[in-house]
Amino acid sequence: MKEMFIRLYNEEHAAVIAEYALMAALIAAALAATVSRIGDGVAVLIQKAVGAFSTGDGPSTGETAL
Repeated sequence: MKEMFIRLYNEEHAAVIAEYALMAALIAAALAATVSRIGDGVAVLIQKAVGAFSTGDGPSTGETAL
């Protein structure tokens, strides 16, 4: 394993590949965190909508139900 890192350090192309891999990993981590936060917000909105339908507290359209 140590030899692999030494070879990567000495070779320019390998260093570029390692940089791209690190960048991809950081972007993936940021994307996962963002999706997680947005997902929580969407779940709250869905729960509010379900609660409004089940209790009848939804917005009024001015029309009477049949």
